[in-house]
Amino acid sequence: MKIAYTIGTPETNGPMFAYQGDLGKILEELKSIGYDGIEPFVRNPKDMDIGNFVKLVEKSGLEVAAVGTAPIIEDKLTLTDNSAEVRKAAIARVKDIVDFASVFGAKVNIGKSRGVFPEDKKDEAWKWLQQGMEDICEYAGQKGLSVAIEPQNKKNINNLNTTQEGLSWIENTGINNLFILLDTYHMCVEDISIVASLVEANTKNCHMHIADSNRGIPGQGSIDFVEVLMILKALKYDGYLSLEIAQLPDPSSAARQSWEYLNRIRMQLD
Repeated sequence: MKIAYTIGTPETNGPMFAYQGDLGKILEELKSIGYDGIEPFVRNPKDMDIGNFVKLVEKSGLEVAAVGTAPIIEDKLTLTDNSAEVRKAAIARVKDIVDFASVFGAKVNIGKSRGVFPEDKKDEAWKWLQQGMEDICEYAGQKGLSVAIEPQNKKNINNLNTTQEGLSWIENTGINNLFILLDTYHMCVEDISIVASLVEANTKNCHMHIADSNRGIPGQGSIDFVEVLMILKALKYDGYLSLEIAQLPDPSSAARQSWEYLNRIRMQLD
């Protein structure tokens, strides 16, 4: 299991549970700590200097583990908006992010960017989500990429809240390159058992977001990460553990403490 850290790209606004600042310095620091990769959260690749981003990533020696789409909601774009024009624009934006991810051969993650379902159009919203994901996954598949959808808790979104709901929906779509992204924080809030969900999701789990029960540094809340990593190892999970946490007390300290804690467990299990 490799360890990654979520970072904000220059065109995003706000912390988004990601390390933001001077990209070159962030990458250099994460590599020096011991991280294997990064998970950039991208708002609009057309506003990025992609050439410079690629150059800095290559210089750092870090991998791009996955690419997150959450920042597109800053432009009020979601896959299940009431407006057909907004949905169309959201799909187009995610396809731009797929193009960006293809530079690195990285999977694309869909979390909050799928949108909150309008209360009076939930049946229609399920169809919009299916259609949007079919379009995005077909486009990603042409580039040899996978797409992962992330169950999130009810305070964040009103659909696909549990691991079981996510797995059932993925199976019903019949989309071959669609997988699940499991987040320990959301699992702690919504799932009956994190361990049981990890086992159930095994063949569809392609990426992990790691945060403790308080959305903070692992080891400072109530989640048993020794057990989590032990189960993942037993399941032969070979994806990334990607830190998506509150940047407290500061991003540098959060990144260092998180890596040291997870790496210590990782080494004990080897």
